[in-house]
Amino acid sequence: MDEPLSESELKVMYNEIVSLSREESAGHSDHKVHLRDIIEKLKPVLFEDQGDIHRTILTKVDHEAERDDVVNQALIVSRELGQKHLSLHIFNLLVYIHSLSGRSKQASLVVSTIQDMGINPDEKTFSFLMNAYANDGNLPKTIETFKSIQINGLSPSPNSYGILIKAYAKHKRVEDAFDVYEKMKKLAITPSQPIFGTLIQACIRAGQIERAWKTFDHMRLKVCQADLVSFTLMLSACAKRGEAERAMNLFEEMGEQGIVPSQHAFNAVISACSSRPDYYVTALEILDRMISLHGFQPDIYTLNTLLHAAQTGRRLDDARIFFSKIISLEDGTEQAGVAYTNLFHAYAKQCKPSRKDEGLGATAASTSTALVDSDIYTILSRPSPTLAGDCVAEARLVMQHMERVFSGVSSQQLAWARVSYLLIHTNYCNFDEAMDLYSTYYAQTNPPTPTYT
Repeated sequence: MDEPLSESELKVMYNEIVSLSREESAGHSDHKVHLRDIIEKLKPVLFEDQGDIHRTILTKVDHEAERDDVVNQALIVSRELGQKHLSLHIFNLLVYIHSLSGRSKQASLVVSTIQDMGINPDEKTFSFLMNAYANDGNLPKTIETFKSIQINGLSPSPNSYGILIKAYAKHKRVEDAFDVYEKMKKLAITPSQPIFGTLIQACIRAGQIERAWKTFDHMRLKVCQADLVSFTLMLSACAKRGEAERAMNLFEEMGEQGIVPSQHAFNAVISACSSRPDYYVTALEILDRMISLHGFQPDIYTLNTLLHAAQTGRRLDDARIFFSKIISLEDGTEQAGVAYTNLFHAYAKQCKPSRKDEGLGATAASTSTALVDSDIYTILSRPSPTLAGDCVAEARLVMQHMERVFSGVSSQQLAWARVSYLLIHTNYCNFDEAMDLYSTYYAQTNPPTPTYT
């Protein structure tokens, strides 16, 4: 087995990635292969889940001990850690592994048991119990346990303050979360990166984006360097508001600070850029970098954002490619329904009334006959239709596929997809078929009002 990489070796490897990625020659295939090799070596170290060992212990506890047999559970923990005697450290770890799954009842039972044994809980005991209640969504018990720390003559640690902030944030009590943060500042307790991440996330979820930026800037300018989580949160905020420039500045800053982007970070910056027509090419460049250099794949939400950008920019070729990827991942889901809507809009933009004489009649009929027995992937793997009539014919086949996939399903998103399909025929001045569609799909419903493109 290979020896684990040291921190200095990791830094050397990452610096090599940065230098190569900035060279113009980085586009050369040999360089790309070299970069992928480096990334593959970095991934197991940089993205290792430190909680795996604790989850393994929890699994063994579940299989080998009764739920209320605290002592036997502690013995299992002790055995797994190679220790011969039970100690407060072992019991604390038992509380902690229960907290990971939000098992507040089991965690509370452990604390009660050690108190009955005459063992005095320390600050970590209460902190881990707080975490169990917080993960279980029990805010009153989280607050009560926090107060117990001081009642027992102990001083809350930064971690305990962070758990209290997390509990408030989980219940959308943003002001209370910031009150705890302000108390930490008055007590000269420096908040950790995860605490700032929790506060930033709470702001974003509450729609307080500027407050999130203020908190993020305060952290990185006055307290500590921003980490991957906080950068990714702010990139997501940029994506929601279509702030492509801000997202790219953050993304470049991450690289300058030696932070390796995660899959979520890439998805966020791609979404931010694809929301702007003038940043569409940039979004595709980052997508290529994400896949070819880092081995990540875009999620379905990012693909839908790219698909929407493609149809907005009248890029039917790209729209068909992104649509194919989406339905290969999750055809039949709500997000797939969004994809159908966007693809039909892309076809509609190619079927303007001024192009009515292009491809209709014999061309459309022959195309339909040739493709009617083909599956959706075969249809979309062929060259994009350039004539309006051929766009109508292909869209008809895609619609037939959608109706088969969503047979018996009723949703607002499917209604929008059908409206988008209807627009193809109205744009093409094929009013008879448009009226037939309206009668078939919408006569007994309350459909969205079509927006003509």
